[in-house]
Amino acid sequence: MRPTLLAAMLLVCTAGPIAAQAASSDIPQVPVPTTDELEPPVIDQGPPWGLSPYLQRVARCESAGYRPDVVYGPTRGRAGEIGLFQLHPRGLLPLFFARGFTDPWDPMQQAEFATWAFGAGLSRNWSCR
Repeated sequence: MRPTLLAAMLLVCTAGPIAAQAASSDIPQVPVPTTDELEPPVIDQGPPWGLSPYLQRVARCESAGYRPDVVYGPTRGRAGEIGLFQLHPRGLLPLFFARGFTDPWDPMQQAEFATWAFGAGLSRNWSCR
């Protein structure tokens, strides 16, 4: 916790409302977005899952033309690859989980992960580029 925030909290607890009001000016104000500024939630409505045209091409290639048994399971690649972007168990699948994603059979999670991974320079991990 930042020292100024901690000091402000201590003042609120010990010095009463007048001191707390003065201390609150030390706390930075964070703007709260309005509902107009928030993006709508992304809902799985099938291809293209919010992907750019480039990533749509990669996903189509990796998932054998968006085959449902490949995208949603249970079909895996020859080396155990999973889902829309065919994440490899000894490749990007551990990173998928490490980044907080939970379901490799969820094409929305794979689409979000692949968007991040391609942006982070990890495109060499896919045979379809």
